[in-house]
Amino acid sequence: MKLLKSVFIILAFVLLFSSCSKEPSEEIPMADFNGNPDEYVFMHESERDLKMEKIVIEAANTFLSKHPRISNTDTKITTDLLAEEHYFSTEFYDESLRLDFINQINLLIPKIPELRDEEVCFELQRAVATLKDGHSIIFMYNTGFYPIYLEAFYTENGAEFYAVSLPIEHEDAVYSKLISINSVPIEEIIEKGSPYISAENIYTVYSQLESELCSPLFLANIGVIGWEDTTADYTFVNEYGEEFILNLSSDNYSNTVWTETHTGYKNLLMYKYSFNFWYEFIDDETLYIKMNAFDSSDYSSLLKITTELEKAVTPESPINKTIIDFRNNPGGSKVHGYNEFIEMINGDEFGSLYAIINDNTFSMGVVMTSILKERIERINLVGTPAGEPPLVFGVVGNPCTFSYSDFYFQIGEYAITALPGYEYDALMPDIRVDWNIEDYKNGIDTVLEAVLALD
Repeated sequence: MKLLKSVFIILAFVLLFSSCSKEPSEEIPMADFNGNPDEYVFMHESERDLKMEKIVIEAANTFLSKHPRISNTDTKITTDLLAEEHYFSTEFYDESLRLDFINQINLLIPKIPELRDEEVCFELQRAVATLKDGHSIIFMYNTGFYPIYLEAFYTENGAEFYAVSLPIEHEDAVYSKLISINSVPIEEIIEKGSPYISAENIYTVYSQLESELCSPLFLANIGVIGWEDTTADYTFVNEYGEEFILNLSSDNYSNTVWTETHTGYKNLLMYKYSFNFWYEFIDDETLYIKMNAFDSSDYSSLLKITTELEKAVTPESPINKTIIDFRNNPGGSKVHGYNEFIEMINGDEFGSLYAIINDNTFSMGVVMTSILKERIERINLVGTPAGEPPLVFGVVGNPCTFSYSDFYFQIGEYAITALPGYEYDALMPDIRVDWNIEDYKNGIDTVLEAVLALD
């Protein structure tokens, strides 16, 4: 399921034309790019190289003129999203970061004749990733995936990646731990690949790697496979400590017959419905509310469930516990009715309040969770750290080529007590609970079960 998340990062990027590779020159001059489009003189002449150079310059100029960290222009800083309160400031501008970004562009442009189109895009993405902003991304068209679904499970030393779905002929290998690809250890792949991932924290990096470790385009760029390779050797270790290799091909991905975890995740409650907002009473004393995404065009569904719950849960008919699940919420936009929802859920009749987050709680998912946490004193966050902190940039831009941030959210108490930034680089749970592979394998939601056990 998490592989679908890669759509956010690999939407159509219309840069992948013919592949091009040349012998490297003995000496490559620096380009003369300084962030002023009126002063720049293009250095390439061939049709292909000039086209790629223009693409790089267009993207670089956009980031340099728009992004709060490198543009030195007033940034809109939202302090109360629901009340639409904001001010403007240049407080995020970093001159050294701007100069470093410009330097990376000047190093990239002369290399264009030696690089494939894909490599140019990846190097541009590497420069953008230095902004440490998960919303600022160079989109690339992915030519396919190896038929494997991976899930990151956290340990004291980071994350381990397990196969949670494979082609049906490899069913016995499901729930085995990935240790290398084409004999390159997973730790080395993470080290090589992380600089190309736009993220505020390591949790987003691990979350994105769940998809990127299955991407021939990504693996070729960091040298794990060749650019023309359609197969790769994935080495696993199973629960008995036995190592084995699966040779996987990206050619037949669309025709793959998957093991059941691909579609059902053992029918866990959190995946029961795909609606943006839905709820279910787990028992007479416990209410479960799932928030899958936020969408400004979805005007009615949050108000609808708020109205229904106001009738179902009353001071005369209270419950003991309410659980609001924000896991795998990629965000979206401000949704109508959130004020009313918060006001309702804050009533004593809803009992103890818990909100669940994970590394795939991102963007507006983090913002809305943070607002809930800031406005309701008794609510506790449970799970793993989110994909972003509660102080987060917001995204605008051209969805066909790249996206960039040009505004910023500061959420209530977090901003007031921790300016100029939240203490952590992720929205942190009050009670940390990590999902483990054994529970996952047996269809047990570790985090939800932990919340249900809390008083």
